[in-house]
Amino acid sequence: MKTYYVYELINLMGTVEYVGETYRPKGRMIQHTKSKSTISGMGMFYGRQDLVMSIVKGFDNRTDARKLETELKLSYGLEPTERNASSKNIKKAYQKKSKEVLVYKLDGTFIGEYCSGRECARVLGLQQTTITQVCKGRQKQIKGYTFKYKEI
Repeated sequence: MKTYYVYELINLMGTVEYVGETYRPKGRMIQHTKSKSTISGMGMFYGRQDLVMSIVKGFDNRTDARKLETELKLSYGLEPTERNASSKNIKKAYQKKSKEVLVYKLDGTFIGEYCSGRECARVLGLQQTTITQVCKGRQKQIKGYTFKYKEI
């Protein structure tokens, strides 16, 4: 069984420059610093030797790892990861058809913004229908989150 790790790349000043998820941390670090490719974070830090990989937490499943990865990226002000090549096109399509969803913790802390309830559900590992129920006021919260449609 694979273990999925959430990691941070930290520079010598102690600043988190990147947050990611992988099941092979050593290989991922090599991809970040030694690869010239720019696909999904590979080569993003090509040639840099001032970065240290810090493992935040390990998970038995990728969904939980990606959920923490997204929360950490949002908390550091980093852009959430696009998961596949067509996700930009999907995002554009949902912006026309779907309402944008804002996510908050129960204490009111802003977590992030998603282009649709479907995208939000996928990233957070929740059901789209329950997110819709909260947005419409039919349910108060789900697993420590509350949701609102973005007003235009």
